[in-house]
Amino acid sequence: MYHGVPLSALFKAPTIISFEGDNYLVEIDKAAVFTNYVRIKSRLESIPPGFNVTIDLQNTKLTDHSVMENLQHFKHDYEASGGTVTIKGLENHKPLSKHEFAGRKLVNTNK
Repeated sequence: MYHGVPLSALFKAPTIISFEGDNYLVEIDKAAVFTNYVRIKSRLESIPPGFNVTIDLQNTKLTDHSVMENLQHFKHDYEASGGTVTIKGLENHKPLSKHEFAGRKLVNTNK
């Protein structure tokens, strides 16, 4: 384990995408880090333009700075194509620095 995350999750992030109407929900589980971001990115890029996308990170134990930055890039690009993006679920995560894209680690909430 690394920061409470199984080693396998550092290379493959369980990512579930569901949709209803004009809304897509992207749920990322365990970890969102640079070593598994390629798969997350490919899942995000599979969403057609023009929808309302919510990226939910509440089930991650660790989200690193590179993913935080890349999610902001995705948000910017997707919104430029006419959609909206909301990133949520980090309320129980502690930033690892003061930078706006700082990595975040889940505070002990028995998850």
